[in-house]
Amino acid sequence: MTPLAIGNLTVQLPGQESPVLQGLSLRIAAGEIVALMGESGAGKTTLAQAICALLPAGAVSTGELLLGGLPVGAELRGRAVAPVFQVPRAGLSPVRRVGRQIADALRLADRSPRDVEDLLRELGLEPAVARRYPHQLSGGMAQRVAIARAMATGAALIVADEPTSALDLPNARAVAATLARARDAGRAVLLITHDRALAAHLADRVLELRGGRIANPLALPAPTQSATSPVGGAPLLELAGVGCRDGRLYDVSFDLRRGEILALTGASGAGKTTLARLVARLDPLQQGEIRLHGARLGGLSPARFAGDPRRGRIQMVFQEAGASFPPGQTLRQAIFAAQQRLGRPLDAVDAAAGLAGLAPDLLNRRPDALSQGQLARAALARALAASPDLLVLDEPTAALDSATRAGVLRLLTTLRGQGMAILLVTHDLAAAAQVADRLAILHSGRLVEIGATESLLLHPDHPAARALVAAMW
Repeated sequence: MTPLAIGNLTVQLPGQESPVLQGLSLRIAAGEIVALMGESGAGKTTLAQAICALLPAGAVSTGELLLGGLPVGAELRGRAVAPVFQVPRAGLSPVRRVGRQIADALRLADRSPRDVEDLLRELGLEPAVARRYPHQLSGGMAQRVAIARAMATGAALIVADEPTSALDLPNARAVAATLARARDAGRAVLLITHDRALAAHLADRVLELRGGRIANPLALPAPTQSATSPVGGAPLLELAGVGCRDGRLYDVSFDLRRGEILALTGASGAGKTTLARLVARLDPLQQGEIRLHGARLGGLSPARFAGDPRRGRIQMVFQEAGASFPPGQTLRQAIFAAQQRLGRPLDAVDAAAGLAGLAPDLLNRRPDALSQGQLARAALARALAASPDLLVLDEPTAALDSATRAGVLRLLTTLRGQGMAILLVTHDLAAAAQVADRLAILHSGRLVEIGATESLLLHPDHPAARALVAAMW
C-alpha cells in the first residue's frame, strides 16, 4: 500500500475567508523522502495537521486522504503516521518522563523498550535524557526526543514539520541521517522545511506549496550583503563572570557595542538560551555582573526589573514565538498591553509590524490563526515597537521561509546601521556569516571562542568551534 495518497484535498479553517488548501494532490511512496517548501502561511502545517487528523475544531476538509489505503483518522496516528511537530513540546506529555513516552511508542511497534537508549544515542542524546521531563530539555533536545519517538513507532509515514529548525548543525546532520535511515528501511517521509540546503541534501523530490496547491521549488534569494557597522564608543552591554550555580553557565564575559551584531552559537544545551534570558533580565543572575550603559543590572531581580524604567531598553524575541502571546487576545491587543506597560506610544505598532515584514491586518488575529513564521515576525514587531537599545533574538529565522529569512537578515543589518546592539542566538552559521560582526561559541556552558565572524569561520581554534564549522551544509 502507498503510505500517503492525497487527492483533491481542500481545507477551510474557521475564521478565514479562503481555503488554506485548494484541490491539493500528492502521493509519497515507500522508501521516499519528499520535501515540501513554501512561504510562511502557505498551508504547510495545515497539510501536516490534516494528514495526522489534527485539524483544529471547526475546520472543514474535502477530498481523498489515505494512509496505507485507509481514510485518515486519529486511530492511525502512531501506527500509520508519526508526526514530528514544529513546536516539539506540543506533542510530548509534560507529566511523563521522555523515556517512558518513547518506550510506549516502541511497544506500539512491538519493539523492546530497551531500544530507548539506542534511539537517543542515534540522535546525539545521552541515555540520561530518558529520565528527564520535557520542561527540563532545551528546544533542540526536545526536538530530537520527538523525532526519536516518531522513529520508535514504526509508522510507514513520518511527517516532520521543521525537524531541524531548533538544532545546531551537527545535530541537524544527525536528524538528517536518521530520516535517511528511515527511508532506506522502506518508510516514507514528508519533510516540511524552510531549509533549502537540507531539502537538496536529503530529499528525493522537493516541492513548493503555493496558493494551496503543489507547485515547483522556490528559488533562493541572493545572499544578504553585510553592511558596515558603526561600532564604536563605550560598550552598551557588559557581561563579567556571568554564571549559574547549577552548572549551565560558567564565567561568561563579553561586551556589545552600539551598531554591533554578536552572534552566539553552540550545540543544543550549551547554554545559549539561558544566557540570552539572563541578558534580557528574565532570569535571576546568580554569579557575575551585567551592565547596561555602564549601570549595574545584576542586582535587580527579574520582578524588580520588570518595573524599572530601563525595561524597554532590552527586548527579547523568543524561539517559540507563539508561546509568548496570550492565546485569548489578538496580537494587536497583546502588543498594545506591552506598550502601555512600558509607557510607549501605541501608534508605533503598525510601523513596527511593517518593519518586521508583517502585514498590519494580521495583528487583528489571535495566535492560533497564524503560522509559526508569522508569529515570529509578530514577536519581532512587538520588540521593535518598544524602540530598544538592545535586541536579544533567540533563533529568529528558524521558522521562516527563505524569502522571509532574507528579509529578517536585511532588517537586522538596517537596525545595526541605525545604532542598535543585537545579540543573535542562532544555529544558522550561514545567517551569522551574513550579518554578524563577531561570533561567540558556547560549549558546555563555557564561552570557548569569540572573534570576528569571518576570521573565526575560516580559522576556528577550539574543537567545538571546528565541529560546528565542519558541519555546515
